[in-house]
Amino acid sequence: MRLVPGWLRRIARLHKGVAGLAIVAVYLLAAVCAPLLTPHDPVKQNMAKYMTPPSWAHPLGTDDLGRDLLARILYGARVSIVIAFWASTLGLVIGTALGLTAGYYGGWWDTVAMRFIDLVLSFPSLIVAIAIAIVVGHGVANVIVAVGIYSVPMFARLARSSTQQVRAHEYVVAARSLGASDARVIARYIFPNITASLFVVWTLRMGLVVLTASTLSFLGLGVQPPTPEWGAMLSTAREHLRTSPGLAVYPGLAILGLAMGFNLLGDAMRDVLDPRMRGRLGQQYGVA
Repeated sequence: MRLVPGWLRRIARLHKGVAGLAIVAVYLLAAVCAPLLTPHDPVKQNMAKYMTPPSWAHPLGTDDLGRDLLARILYGARVSIVIAFWASTLGLVIGTALGLTAGYYGGWWDTVAMRFIDLVLSFPSLIVAIAIAIVVGHGVANVIVAVGIYSVPMFARLARSSTQQVRAHEYVVAARSLGASDARVIARYIFPNITASLFVVWTLRMGLVVLTASTLSFLGLGVQPPTPEWGAMLSTAREHLRTSPGLAVYPGLAILGLAMGFNLLGDAMRDVLDPRMRGRLGQQYGVA
């Protein structure tokens, strides 16, 4: 009995799949093992160690409040991964429910739902995220809500188009002719056949969520200090770019690495699970 799923083995055969898996695994390991990798408290201030250079005690140095920079980077990985996972999942759940029902039932519900989606998409995505963040407020949970809602339209459009394609297949028509309920048709025949595309976009979306959440925190609308969050760290580092560029370089590289890892992994998953999506995603859903 094989313990590794076939799709995961196929991803591991792709160079970008291996790179994506390795990068994401390193970040996950750093987030989970942060207390073992550094003895320092990421929020404890020590002005006696104001912006000290890298040393054995502080491999990346300290910030303007004497906090260990490596500890804040490692614990910041926890915040970014949690936001990426739950915000993408929130967008996936709401968007799939909206798009699946609109594509299956059609009629007035399809018209209303899609016009609402078109209205949201008519505004720049970052502006939508900022507006939602202003309404819901600050904090990790509120950032998840803001970025998750901002992700709904993409999943809704994909779920709707995929549902319309599957609904026209003969086996779905036959099931409905034999008296299968709508709930059974959706759960048994439609949803399982659109999950691959949704799962691919969900993975790709995480990279964009990392960037968006960091942008909100950079602007002061996301996670607030003293919580270690890379975007907020970049915002603080603006005042010290000349004297201590590392304050901005390290969290910037952390954001870049995690976003790249999710993008590489999602791109490999697209090739393995649903190669027909190549070229379509970037044009229609803005995720690759």
